[in-house]
Amino acid sequence: MKEFRQLTVDDAAEYHEVLIAGYAENKNYPISFDAINFSPEESRAWILKYPVFGLYVDGSLVCSISFRMPWIPKATPDIYPHIAHFVTAPEHKGQGYAREVLAEAEDLLRNVYKTPA
Repeated sequence: MKEFRQLTVDDAAEYHEVLIAGYAENKNYPISFDAINFSPEESRAWILKYPVFGLYVDGSLVCSISFRMPWIPKATPDIYPHIAHFVTAPEHKGQGYAREVLAEAEDLLRNVYKTPA
């Protein structure tokens, strides 16, 4: 069974595991962004500050996406909501889950957050 929903603070530990495992490969490249090294507390704080959504398959989080919102102070220099973190758990890569989440995210940006671009 699949479910796409907004994460809550109760999901923070599972979100953190997916985030860290999914971004682990990026440590091998000269890529630097905060989520690569998030602590569990930073993952929890992220969920409290930003909209974070996840795709659950059979009760497990397999892919997540979050948005930076221009109305949150110091969240983004952009004037439109946009994707911040987008990650798939390594054991679920290549199964099309990221495509599903991206389609859901585009729908949210267009129809819920009313992003014109």
